[in-house]
Amino acid sequence: MSTDTQTPKPRRYRPRGAGTLVKEKSGLFIAKWAYQGKMMSRTTQCYEQEKNGREKALKKLDEFVRPYLESSKIGVIENLAARVRTIKAEGETLEALEEEQRRIKLADLYDAFFDNVNAGTVTESTKGIYRATINRFQRWMDEHYKRVIFIDEVTYPMASEFLTATFKELSVNTYNARLGLMTHMFNILISKNNVWTKFRRHQNTTKFPRRALTKDELKKLLVYAEGLPFDRRMLIYIGIYTGMRLSDCCLLEWKDVHMDRGYITRLPLKTKRHNRPLFVPIHPTLRKVLEEAYARHSHHDGYVSEWNASSYLKNHIGEVVADVFVQCGIKSSNDDYFGFHLLRHTFVSICANSGVPLAVVRNIIGHSSEDVTAHYYHMDQAVCMEAVMKLCVSP
Repeated sequence: MSTDTQTPKPRRYRPRGAGTLVKEKSGLFIAKWAYQGKMMSRTTQCYEQEKNGREKALKKLDEFVRPYLESSKIGVIENLAARVRTIKAEGETLEALEEEQRRIKLADLYDAFFDNVNAGTVTESTKGIYRATINRFQRWMDEHYKRVIFIDEVTYPMASEFLTATFKELSVNTYNARLGLMTHMFNILISKNNVWTKFRRHQNTTKFPRRALTKDELKKLLVYAEGLPFDRRMLIYIGIYTGMRLSDCCLLEWKDVHMDRGYITRLPLKTKRHNRPLFVPIHPTLRKVLEEAYARHSHHDGYVSEWNASSYLKNHIGEVVADVFVQCGIKSSNDDYFGFHLLRHTFVSICANSGVPLAVVRNIIGHSSEDVTAHYYHMDQAVCMEAVMKLCVSP
């Protein structure tokens, strides 16, 4: 199923405010642009499959956006003229006007942040987390503090209310990650009065070691997975039979799957900088699921599951996985049902308890050392008993 891939063309970034193209599953390009705080969209009637489809769609996008850009420029000029008159009347300084022009609106928080960082170093999944968190903050502010226009108007009480109201249901690690994200963004965008730096990260008081699923839990999970929609069922099977992280299970591509040779090779998203690809033999049960997925699609040059990949990139897959573990009654911690990483522990433990050397398991799972793999290995007591009973030592 692996196919040769062409060298991707360098991405061309459009100027801010010039709109963008969104490609639907059918290949149709939709033009989208922002105007006066509202999102505008029109179909380009151009498809990726047709010759020069993207170029034609870009021309259409420029035609759609041009009148709005020209209108915006006129509005900017008129606003500047009015401000100049105000400066003369009230004695404001030019420096004060420039400072106000540099202020960032709350509605532009996401775009302003990525205008000030190297977007090429941020993965799509991380961008999805940023976008989801920012959208949540913008909606909350619009509901409770509609008068706030600029990000430097956000006060400590506002931020405190937001954290209390919207992050209280999150785990400690997720809360700290979101707080760190907001702090990082405001550090980049405003030089002083970053209210997020005044909050302390939460301490994880419920220490609960990671573990492997028991045989009964694993059986319960497999039985429940049979009743799930196909893409979700496939995600569970890939996790169980490969031990890969959630990101790699969701973003698995057909070029990574070598069905004829019986293995999966993939460069893990988390450790891709080390350039050590995984080598995972395909279990017969997983082969059946992958063959079914292959038969369901007419093209095989992208993700194995478009639904799983899209849900992961939009930061929605956590809710899906958590619901599966809730329904099965499987907890990954004292108060947390989200436990996809338990499948990685389970894979390592099953392999090791079946007699596979940890060095081999390490290469399959992609760990940097055997010490890390040993951390994932949870000894089966029955295996220990069997090993002791095999001793042939007598007095």
